[in-house]
Amino acid sequence: MINSWLLYRRHASQLTRPTREQLDLAKFTASISEALVQQNKLPPVIARKRGRPSAATSTSYTSTSDDEEKPKKRSVVLPVGSAVRFDNVGHFPIHSEPKQRCKACSSYVRMKCVKCRVHLCITKDKSCFIDYHTL
Repeated sequence: MINSWLLYRRHASQLTRPTREQLDLAKFTASISEALVQQNKLPPVIARKRGRPSAATSTSYTSTSDDEEKPKKRSVVLPVGSAVRFDNVGHFPIHSEPKQRCKACSSYVRMKCVKCRVHLCITKDKSCFIDYHTL
């Protein structure tokens, strides 16, 4: 790992990247580990589970007032590394209900990649989904 990090630092200095923008050894190791864990891994199954739902997921029949509702927490989506982004395994578009901006062109879309979890355009005029995973 240290030899790889030294090669990374040498290559970054050849590209005249400032030292403050280069990854330190801990962050470099973490990014390599994350890429190795997610590389060639299929996304989670989208299909609904079969059978009777568990008690934890069932709704309660007790009445609750609107004042007792908990506020929704926003989930943080971490960007995937380039090794996972370009691995060509398990990147499928799915419909997403909240409309968000496309990662590539900033137009509003409802399609996102299952594996990368980023919103991308897929229309007859634009192919941001394909461009994002190949370029």
